[in-house]
Amino acid sequence: MALHSPTTFRGIQSLTRGRARATQDTDNSAATNSSVEQDRIYQGIYGPWKVEQSDLIEVWTYRVAISVLAACCVGESLDVLLLGHQQGILDDNLACWGGIIALGIALYQIHIYVTPLKRMLQVFWGLGTAGFVYLSIFQASSTSVVDFVMEHGWGVWCIGPLFAALTGVTFKEGLCYGKPEAFALTLVIPALLLLHLFGAGSTEGVEMSLDVVACVLLTVFALRKYTQDVVDDIGDGSVFRFQNMSDEEQQAVLLKLKRQESSFL
Repeated sequence: MALHSPTTFRGIQSLTRGRARATQDTDNSAATNSSVEQDRIYQGIYGPWKVEQSDLIEVWTYRVAISVLAACCVGESLDVLLLGHQQGILDDNLACWGGIIALGIALYQIHIYVTPLKRMLQVFWGLGTAGFVYLSIFQASSTSVVDFVMEHGWGVWCIGPLFAALTGVTFKEGLCYGKPEAFALTLVIPALLLLHLFGAGSTEGVEMSLDVVACVLLTVFALRKYTQDVVDDIGDGSVFRFQNMSDEEQQAVLLKLKRQESSFL
């Protein structure tokens, strides 16, 4: 549903930053990761809200999923870079499935205000997962999907949507929180895939360098999620409460906000 009230317009900046402001404090202090004030009332675009236990579960599930995804990606990359894709010690397909599942969980729990954008990332994940299954069954039955894609650049078309979904996550994190490592990943990941797809084997050194850079950035990205305030990861909780309401409840909230605004004029 469109955010169409005057109150909403004034809150666009807070939506972009993904941060809620507390009504009980005028300073910039926020709840810490270890102790969130669940009784504290925050003023959102659609009214006051407070942190619920379900919010904490969603945030920490999202963070752990990002960590598992990073561990799978970095572990698989290091295995290939250090030992070679034929002598690696990790089960390539198992590591890939761990990353795919972790990304799916992260996309389910991620807080994005515009629901169609979230659904689009989930569709990318579904397409990439289907592509991975296709390669594993019909093209790489005697080897791993990683080995197949490394030898056949066109395989990027099959698994590329997974990385498009991941790039969407990093773009969102960079835009909302100004994280340089997230912005960098938004550029590095597509560059790495495009080089492998169109490089025709002539860019192997550059690909390896970008792979190392991506591993470092992804590690930093995952670790820094734990230094972020939980409330920042939640964003404006009133928006998500509003989205979960029925049409009648939404109209009642909008009418209430309109009356409140009129009383200040």
